[in-house]
Amino acid sequence: MQEKLVRIEQEALAVIGCASSLKELEDIRVKYLGKKGEVQEELKILPSLPDDVRPKIGQLANEIKNKIKTLVDEKIKNLSRDAVTRKLKEEKIDISLPGTGIIRGDLHPITKVFDEMKQIFTKIGYSIAEGPDIETNWNNFEALNFPPEHPAMDMQATFFVEGGNVLRTHTSPVQIRIMEKNNPPISIITPGRVYRCGRRYNAFSRFSPA
Repeated sequence: MQEKLVRIEQEALAVIGCASSLKELEDIRVKYLGKKGEVQEELKILPSLPDDVRPKIGQLANEIKNKIKTLVDEKIKNLSRDAVTRKLKEEKIDISLPGTGIIRGDLHPITKVFDEMKQIFTKIGYSIAEGPDIETNWNNFEALNFPPEHPAMDMQATFFVEGGNVLRTHTSPVQIRIMEKNNPPISIITPGRVYRCGRRYNAFSRFSPA
């Protein structure tokens, strides 16, 4: 029995040294150290041995079990470390390479045209005038001589808000506000958003009285 245990030990050590995967090591552990493993099968014979031989064989069997277990654990640790090292090497990022640029958005074509028009008019002496999006009925219609029956006064054409005000339907109310506070000559442009039922868009008007 002693010779067989030594043979099992030598065989186990050889296959552990040749193992190249965690699955192989697990199979080796089960083959030699499992409940039905080769070492355990030899230990079943232990009770039938003479009293003077039994302790020596039992000690040898335990030493072999511990040696096989230790070598399997070390091999598992080494393979795991090698796997991590290999993965890091394969997936490493070369930080010396230039970064990938971020694609940024751009201005809307209408906004670009508005900005270009503003630059053109300001270069020839116009000023840019702005006003509120919510206007009084007076500034939006009456002061501009809109008759009461004008189609723009209908509910389906204009957004009416509390207090008799409206969302401006054009930027001409800005001209009214400027003329109420300034004397001619006045040279202005009045770009901005305007509102009609079903749409919202930008308007651009200019005013240059003599």
